[in-house]
Amino acid sequence: MEKRIVLDLETKNSFDEVGGRDHLQDLEVSLVGVYDYTQDAYHAYDERQFDQVEAVLKKADELIGFSIKQFDIPVLDPYLNISIRESVGVIDIMDDVERILGFRVSLDNISRATLGASKNGHGLDAIKWYREGKLDLLKKYCLNDVKLTKEIYDHGATHGYFLANLKNFNPLFTDGPLREEYAIPASWFRREEEASLQRLLERAVAKKHNIEIDYVSSMAHEGESFRKKRVIEAKEFLSKNSFKAFCFLRKDERVFKIPRILSAKIL
Repeated sequence: MEKRIVLDLETKNSFDEVGGRDHLQDLEVSLVGVYDYTQDAYHAYDERQFDQVEAVLKKADELIGFSIKQFDIPVLDPYLNISIRESVGVIDIMDDVERILGFRVSLDNISRATLGASKNGHGLDAIKWYREGKLDLLKKYCLNDVKLTKEIYDHGATHGYFLANLKNFNPLFTDGPLREEYAIPASWFRREEEASLQRLLERAVAKKHNIEIDYVSSMAHEGESFRKKRVIEAKEFLSKNSFKAFCFLRKDERVFKIPRILSAKIL
């Protein structure tokens, strides 16, 4: 069984205090929170226990987080004798957000849309609690973020997608009006191997085959799921990531995004 760890950390200082995002290592870690799938348990480690964090990471096969590559890992690196990126596989939920949307949204946005649950504070609150010695509040805040990240990951692993709320964002990437809930395919969902899917689609386009796809739509029509099986007739590639096909469900030609296909088969 793979040992998966969800990680989030809090810092002693803010970006404004250290001179911006170019000085991540000056933020200093106050607390590290983890969820261990093999133990089904949450743990919080304060600055006297960072050697235990390293021990946990050494045994992990997969490290899961939200914006972990750009924040948590570089902030934590100075405290460790191992390179996280070299010793463990990393799944960063923010990678999927940026890959599909082209911009970043917050953990609170994703958790509200996907889980109906929200954060119980702000990063600046965590700094304040640390300085005031309110470690119980700091621990509760950090582990809640770990829990939200874990449940978003679980939703993606089970359903193949998670949700963002794009109500207040400028829809530069779509021609139509946005609904609040926008589905983002989860790259960690067990899907058809990319090269195999590409070969199948190339064959379908060349032969104009009908294919059945397991597809994650960006937005769902009233009463429908974001994920559905569709029978389509492949027509032509528009780019390396999209193709045109006749959709028998909608009885019209539609453009389908290849990263949103979880599996496909020729009929």
